[in-house]
Amino acid sequence: MLKDNGKSRISADFADYLKLAPLSQAAGKLLLALTHLQHLEEEGWPKTDLDEMGEAIYEGDGLQTHFAYVEQFRALGLATRSNDARLLIQGVNNLQDDQPELFDQLEYHTGANGYLVWRFSYFSAAMMADMNRYALLHTTDLQHCSSELDIPLLTQIMLHHRMQCPEFSLLRVSPRAGFKLPFAGQRFSDIGLLLPRLKRSLAKWARLKNLRFAVGLEQRGSRPGVTDIKIRIRHDRTIWTSQQFREFDRRTKVFEIGSA
Repeated sequence: MLKDNGKSRISADFADYLKLAPLSQAAGKLLLALTHLQHLEEEGWPKTDLDEMGEAIYEGDGLQTHFAYVEQFRALGLATRSNDARLLIQGVNNLQDDQPELFDQLEYHTGANGYLVWRFSYFSAAMMADMNRYALLHTTDLQHCSSELDIPLLTQIMLHHRMQCPEFSLLRVSPRAGFKLPFAGQRFSDIGLLLPRLKRSLAKWARLKNLRFAVGLEQRGSRPGVTDIKIRIRHDRTIWTSQQFREFDRRTKVFEIGSA
């Protein structure tokens, strides 16, 4: 196992999965914890391909089975109280039921020293294969992920914030060759219910990361209604002018959050 410096990477593809997958807060938090622990293992994220029969081919021995004690997850922001692993167990159950494509094995074992066993699937390895664009995550940020929206926003912020004029969509992904989501439709269908949660989560990351956000509620097409949510990021290394930062399409409703 590699030395843990509290940092790990997830690919742009994996960040898009986290954005649009119907993940609960417990499932998303556990998934980020497991990608961090996988990063520390010797095989990390092996290169993958498919043979003529559609079977996975790995570079080297491929993905292995691993385990970690509850104490390790507690240090990553899950099972935060002694003798209480409910959030961890909920995350395991949610991932088993709702995202079976991510793991070939995922099991929680009870006892005096509870532990979790996992082996990521080919699908997960394929999503993590292209690291030309990645989000660098810190385990300390997991402590602050207390809502369903915190995780997709955190990963998108960390994926884009190093750009000169960072901007991302909350409702759409950029199509990439060889990458298909195993679900369809829009994750956040009720914009009215989404907006208060979005504002609370963005305010949290603005405070913790010293950022300012401009949020554009796009209204395109032949009928009224929000068709996309674009989020721009501003900090002392971006090159947005004040006008560019606030200027969206004329039918886009805009609000700002943060003090950077």
